[in-house]
Amino acid sequence: MMKKKSNKKYNDKKHKLNLERLELENDNIKI
Repeated sequence: MMKKKSNKKYNDKKHKLNLERLELENDNIKI
């Protein structure tokens, strides 16, 4: 159970990083 919870935290962090990277790529496309 604990492992699953920490996995979710890790996945959320990874997801957030992916979103930020996508936003950066979108900004680059706009320029």
